[in-house]
Amino acid sequence: MSQINLLPWREDARQKQQQEYLTALLASAIAAALLMFAVSSFFGSKIDNQRARNTYLQQETAILDQKIQELNDLKQQKQDLEQRLKLVQELQQSRNLLTQLFNAMADMIPQGVYLTRVEKQDKLLKIEGISESNNHLATLVRNIEQLEWLHSPSIQSIQVDEIRPKILSRFVMTVQIVDKDLASSEQEVAVNGN
Repeated sequence: MSQINLLPWREDARQKQQQEYLTALLASAIAAALLMFAVSSFFGSKIDNQRARNTYLQQETAILDQKIQELNDLKQQKQDLEQRLKLVQELQQSRNLLTQLFNAMADMIPQGVYLTRVEKQDKLLKIEGISESNNHLATLVRNIEQLEWLHSPSIQSIQVDEIRPKILSRFVMTVQIVDKDLASSEQEVAVNGN
């Protein structure tokens, strides 16, 4: 007797189709997993490369920051040295000022004018004293104007002293000191002295 397949052919086709579908689904899942792994690895390597670049840039930035700090320190040292040099030059220029001032005072102060105080503040001389008359005081101003290293004598105040006799008056005067002319006059004095 012939064998009769009681299973319907559609059921076999459906099972075969289901197996093919599951196989394709499994293959797709494996392919998707491999693709995701490949993409993840690619972007992971990109991220690692970028991190390495960032680390390199941070190291180089730190080196440049250190060099900039060294340059700033050198600039500060340069400014300090320039300031010291300027101070030394000013001291060198004004080293004989007091001696020259006292030597000149003997010739520039006329009779009838008496100095009570002479004060030097930077490049300004403040002279206080007593004068017997305004003519003597005017002579003092003219004598100061003749000196090359002193200029702009200015009388700040003249007051009659109530305690002393009426002929005496107190005065306050300021005079500018010129360093450039002071140096040249010192050289002239040195040449004339030899």
